[in-house]
Amino acid sequence: MPGFPIKTLRVDNGTEFTSKEFKEFCKSIGTKLTFGNSFSSKAGGLVERLNGTIKQLIKIYMTKDKPNKWTDHVDKAIFTYNCSPHSAINNNSPHEMFIKLSSNLSNPLPLNNKDREDLLKSQPNFPYFKVGDSVLRKIDRIGRQVQDSMKPYFDGPYTIIEEAEHRKSFTLMANDGSTRRSHYDKLKKFKFPPD
Repeated sequence: MPGFPIKTLRVDNGTEFTSKEFKEFCKSIGTKLTFGNSFSSKAGGLVERLNGTIKQLIKIYMTKDKPNKWTDHVDKAIFTYNCSPHSAINNNSPHEMFIKLSSNLSNPLPLNNKDREDLLKSQPNFPYFKVGDSVLRKIDRIGRQVQDSMKPYFDGPYTIIEEAEHRKSFTLMANDGSTRRSHYDKLKKFKFPPD
């Protein structure tokens, strides 16, 4: 970053950071490289949380435009994050705090903070399902593949058409009329966003 030299950079133990080339690059620009503990995500908790938030924003934008091209939405997602108020910095945006300028989003996300809070409050506190409920079904994946990181976690919505095994298993119907069975721990209630 021109004008903002990085004195110390803390990274995980990924091969992209432990490579000889990266270490030499950091040394050449005067940046001290430090490494977190292996297999301990707590050390990078703030960064992992930020990455998760950015991924969610990208997924929201992907539902609106170019669903198979997540890379087209990275800049917009980061801009949205940086221009959104954060309670940790007195409801200022990181952009305002860092640049001291106000930004105007010409295409904000559909829900503001109050709408989002109201929507969250309307959700049940436990997964209780019955026939007729609209639900989302968790997409099963084996392992943590890099290529899956930008794919949605749930598909649907489905409508519950039959319950079995004391409400532990359900038959779901998709919009196209196809059916499938699913255990309750793979489901979450789906509520349509407010108008």
